Amino acid sequence: MDERRGQEPDPCYAREFDAHVVERGPDFVILDETLFYAEGGGQPFDTGILRWPGGEAKVLKVTKEKGTIKHFLDRMPASDSVHGIVDWDRRYKHMRMHTSQHVMSGLVFRIFGARTVGNQIHADYSRVDFQPASFSPEDLKRIEDECNKVVESRQDVRIFEEDRVVGAYLAFYSDRAIAGRNERFCNLAAWCVLPSHRLHSLKLLKALLAQPGYHFTDFSPSGNTVPINERFKFRYLDTQTSLMLNLPWPWSRTYRVSSDEATIEGVLSAAQRKIYRDHQRARAAHQLVIMRGDEHCHVIFRRDRRKNLLLFASVLYVSDPTLFLQGSAAFGCHLLIRHGIPITLLELRILGGKGATGSFRLQSSRPKMFKSESLLPHQIDNLYSELVCVAW
Repeated sequence: MDERRGQEPDPCYAREFDAHVVERGPDFVILDETLFYAEGGGQPFDTGILRWPGGEAKVLKVTKEKGTIKHFLDRMPASDSVHGIVDWDRRYKHMRMHTSQHVMSGLVFRIFGARTVGNQIHADYSRVDFQPASFSPEDLKRIEDECNKVVESRQDVRIFEEDRVVGAYLAFYSDRAIAGRNERFCNLAAWCVLPSHRLHSLKLLKALLAQPGYHFTDFSPSGNTVPINERFKFRYLDTQTSLMLNLPWPWSRTYRVSSDEATIEGVLSAAQRKIYRDHQRARAAHQLVIMRGDEHCHVIFRRDRRKNLLLFASVLYVSDPTLFLQGSAAFGCHLLIRHGIPITLLELRILGGKGATGSFRLQSSRPKMFKSESLLPHQIDNLYSELVCVAW
């Protein structure tokens, strides 16, 4: 394999860069580093511009010869210090085509045993060569349908070394109705890459964040992940938390707590019932209702570990914060007696900023982060995420 010179091994989703001209030809320059993709492997070269103080040049073609990247220009830079900008619309179309080709090649090999022996990618169409290949119209329709199923399933992105998985980023997807609009969420969860491939870890995150039209959340970032999220413009949610002891209070005539399915279904509104049913099979979600006369509050909580002790319930969702706070003693008593949980953790932002009577605020809380161009922090909740789906 040719040594790579002048091109980072992981250009991925970066679009602009600074570089220095290290060699000049009659109509090309060689840079000390570049993000421009050189034509090869069936994917066309990138185009774009190189800028310098007082001028700029169009990048017309990029080639790689014996590992050296040559940038062919319409004019030569007047300075050795340049700023490169990739034509991202062209590049991203090529990237999507390239990924689509891999999807199709994998499916065709799995279904028909035909290997990919050649391909040529373009921005608006591509060609893939299979061998052996003798596809009927029905076969072609099946290939199209199977490829569309993979795309629609929004599968997580993985890094492979030949046929071995060396990294994965688990993500949970959901469509939510917020302020009368449909909003699409991608909740980032477990991120695992073998030590030998850690240099490529960011490929997974960049691939996820490049998905258009999504709001991104990370509700359990590790210490190493937090600064990476900050670099990618994630913002913090206010996760101030109070701790409430669950005590065996005397039976209350005012408040009733039930986890009975028929009871819950009977009191919830249509919108609340959808949330309830969507989370019925979520492994970490425990659901109940607090009732007072004709009023009710739907609650979702999870069992949680702190310092490896499974003694905590973390409240993830309440439909009526005021009623929850007023009936919190009955709720805590129910958790203690029915679930054997002595402590409840209450995130103040889902309770309108208030803590339950007798609770006290913790000095520190676990971070939660989100990245969105349009949603505000109060529009981000814990539903349909790893917190309700994954027990630990």
